[in-house]
Amino acid sequence: MCGSGARRSGRLCRFGSDSCLLVRPVRHNVTISAVRVRSSARYRASSGNAIVDDTPNGGASKTEILPKMKNLVLCLALVLVAPIAAANQNVFLQSVKRPIGPTFRHVVAALRHSGFKVVARINVGKKLAMAAKRFHWKRYNENHLKGIRSVVFCNGKFANAIGNADPSMLVVCPLHLTLIQQGDFTQVEFVKPAVIVRGTRAEASVLKLQEKIIAAVRTGLSAP
Repeated sequence: MCGSGARRSGRLCRFGSDSCLLVRPVRHNVTISAVRVRSSARYRASSGNAIVDDTPNGGASKTEILPKMKNLVLCLALVLVAPIAAANQNVFLQSVKRPIGPTFRHVVAALRHSGFKVVARINVGKKLAMAAKRFHWKRYNENHLKGIRSVVFCNGKFANAIGNADPSMLVVCPLHLTLIQQGDFTQVEFVKPAVIVRGTRAEASVLKLQEKIIAAVRTGLSAP
């Protein structure tokens, strides 16, 4: 019954070192139950489907196999949370309790004071409102934003340094900030350019540029 490769010991039939079959004869029928036995060393070498709990008192290691459903839930959580975390790391966000108009003026003034050339100022919210009215958008401004404005700017010295280091990374120039007002708060949104140039020869110059921009924004938001 145990086959040619099995070793028979009483009622226990061993197949290798990891599994066994327990045979119990009951009248004319035979009941067979399988028990998986795994050594701690071999289990540690598995592909990570288990949690290993080593006892601190030097006793035998304990292993716990996570249910398949728990693994699935953990994977889904990582898939959903990872993009959110990445977005927060790649975008600078800061809010102030003030209308968008004066906040925009303070931020633009701080950028100019820090040596940036303002190329354009765009009232995005006004343009969207006009387009929605003209083209009869059914789903317009569902988050009830009170304003959206953007400023495009650059710094010649930094642009030159980036071009000298890696001309292909001049894609970050010019830069822009977006301000939105929702309720009583205005939020500044800035995509960090260092994320784009990470690992290139222009990374050092862009990091300095990024820090200078964020410092200017904070100065503008703290203005009375």
